[in-house]
Amino acid sequence: MRSIQWRIVVIHVLLVVLAMVLISVYLLNRWQDYYINLFEHDLELKGRLLRDQDLLNDSDLIEAAAVLGFDDEQGSNLVLLNKSMQAIVAYGPDIGIKPGSSLVENKPVGDLLSQPEEEGPFVGLYYQGGVEYLTMAIRAGGHVEGQDIGAIFLLQPLSGVYSILRDIQGTLLNATVLAVVVIIVLGLALARTITKPILEITSQAEKLAAGDFDISVRVRSRDEIGRLAEVFNYLTKELRQSLNAMANEKGKLEAILAYMSNGVIAFDSEGRLMHINPTALELLSLPSEATADEVLAKLNLGSANDILHLAPANLELTFTEPKNTVLRAYLAPVMSHSEQMTGVVVVLQDMTEQSRLDQMRRDFVANVSHELRTPLTTIKSYVETLLDGAISDQELALRFLGVVNEESDRMARLVSDLLTLSTLDNLKVRQKHAVYLDELALEVANRLAVAAQQKDLHLEISLPEEVPPVLANNDEIEQVLVNIVSNAIKFTPSGGDVLLTVYADEQNVTTLVRDTGIGIPAEDLPRIFERFYRVDKARSRQMGGTGLGLAIAHQIIESHGGRIWAESELGQGTVIGFSLPIAAAREEAGND
Repeated sequence: MRSIQWRIVVIHVLLVVLAMVLISVYLLNRWQDYYINLFEHDLELKGRLLRDQDLLNDSDLIEAAAVLGFDDEQGSNLVLLNKSMQAIVAYGPDIGIKPGSSLVENKPVGDLLSQPEEEGPFVGLYYQGGVEYLTMAIRAGGHVEGQDIGAIFLLQPLSGVYSILRDIQGTLLNATVLAVVVIIVLGLALARTITKPILEITSQAEKLAAGDFDISVRVRSRDEIGRLAEVFNYLTKELRQSLNAMANEKGKLEAILAYMSNGVIAFDSEGRLMHINPTALELLSLPSEATADEVLAKLNLGSANDILHLAPANLELTFTEPKNTVLRAYLAPVMSHSEQMTGVVVVLQDMTEQSRLDQMRRDFVANVSHELRTPLTTIKSYVETLLDGAISDQELALRFLGVVNEESDRMARLVSDLLTLSTLDNLKVRQKHAVYLDELALEVANRLAVAAQQKDLHLEISLPEEVPPVLANNDEIEQVLVNIVSNAIKFTPSGGDVLLTVYADEQNVTTLVRDTGIGIPAEDLPRIFERFYRVDKARSRQMGGTGLGLAIAHQIIESHGGRIWAESELGQGTVIGFSLPIAAAREEAGND
């Protein structure tokens, strides 16, 4: 029986039944005692009346027995006993006591014999023929039927009492059944007033567990059930607000983790992967469904338990596959309120570009130092030679001074290129206007035509009929063209060709410088736009190059929002090209 409604009804019914049983037992016992006492009093009154009125003689006894009711077949019995406690004569219903029958074994008679000084009455019970009798013995005197009377023995059947008690018991039973029926009806009604609000609260709690927080319970009363409903409504409201706040915070946290530039990985104390954001997956080159084992294998820091013991820590991780990557890993423990470690968070910071820039910075410093040291060493050695006496030899002194002058020019070009790069790095806003690359290319070709003729090179320019303008700084784009064409002339052997081409498409104006020179090895091609990088360092230095021309060109084109590239095959020549957005296309993109 799981319903509290029926439990309440059953409890009430059991209480009523128990109360009625107790009341019935008590009343039946009381009524039984009452009727037995009444019979005792009636028997004693009859016995004393016979004894005290000297009616115990042959002449008066029959009439007296009739008057006192001893001749009724349903009434009392009167037995006169002699001194030996044997029946002399009996009046009333025949119960098997014959003249001469000994009644010593009957308790009242036995008590009378055992206590000769007491007159009685002595009371007891007597069973005969399935009927229970109330018996009483009273000491008396007299003479009847030729024998002396020793005692009066009276019997009163209790069947009438028990009949009355059975009737009363039936009445109580009927009252009990009626009370049970009434209690069931009233109990169900009463229990319903209790269980209905509880069932409503239970139903709403199930909805709450299913995720529906827009619910409330009607407060029907101001008792404990009503208070429970109020508390439930308050709990629902607070839970709704808390979950909304948690959802907002979770959304913010997920957005932060999803779009932050650092990778975040979280493990719990059991080594389970709790969270990994997209940046971490990208940095580790892992699929979106990566498992904890795959992440641990990629980190190569041991098992999850090892990572828990490493925290807190600051580590550097280097990966070569699928690409060279340098990551800085910060391991931070997650602590509970009881200061127990419940997990670890690994924050990954991509240091690849920073590492590359640091290496470039170191290489730049080393290259600058090397590039400056060489001419300075030459200048110092020649000057020392002149100071040691060579200045007296005019021809030798002039030759030495010529070398010093050349090395000084070389340092001046190097410093100038370095200043140009520094200016490009720091200059955020440049003055730009419409520049026609076909006109600019023609101007540069004319300027460098003499240098090409000196090396017996065929310098050709190919221009379309109309080229749209680009939005650029004229001097900087001119410097790009000069650097690229000059390199083509320098590294193309005598008799070769240099072709300068300009063409336009819907978005960009592209310039190509193609030569038939010595070409660039495939392994060096990705690095030719790095500062101070030379494919053939000795030959480049002999030609007066600083190793910064293409780096300057790369810096200028990228600052203009363009693209520069190189294509080459060793011994087959090189193509250096760059493209810039058309001025109209740039303006439309800006408006969008």
